[in-house]
Amino acid sequence: MIENKNEASRNLEKALQVLEQAKQCVANK
Repeated sequence: MIENKNEASRNLEKALQVLEQAKQCVANK
């Protein structure tokens, strides 16, 4: 269960990073 929580946290971090990059891309345009 703890491992799954860690996995979810990592996936969430990745998703947030991708979201930030997307926002920056849109801002640059």
